[in-house]
Amino acid sequence: MVSPLSQYLCDQPFFKVLQGLYYSTAPRHLRELARDYSLSPSGVSDILRRLRKLNLVREEQVKNRKVYSLTLSDGEAAFLEQLFRLHQNTCIETRAPRFEKFAAEKLQWMDEAYLFFKRAKELNADSS
Repeated sequence: MVSPLSQYLCDQPFFKVLQGLYYSTAPRHLRELARDYSLSPSGVSDILRRLRKLNLVREEQVKNRKVYSLTLSDGEAAFLEQLFRLHQNTCIETRAPRFEKFAAEKLQWMDEAYLFFKRAKELNADSS
């Protein structure tokens, strides 16, 4: 499972669709996946075709719609769980410094605004 799948893991749209199917509680329609991850339906279709080739996705007909769900062994599910957790932690680590910078700037702006309005209130009270 690791070697055939590993060639696609650096492909961000592939990773998003795989993650969306993994965390989904019900089979998903192609257009739902496309909408949720801002991808084209043809791109999602290609990704699902590659996942079916790897025997990781099952396609079912529900009424007039085809829906897709993952078919994973316990080992494959554990591997993906670790992979998604690692990806999430990496995203948090890279976003945290940017968030801290913007939060500090916003707090500084709020302090300046507070002092400005406090001073304006004092001047207004003095002129009354």
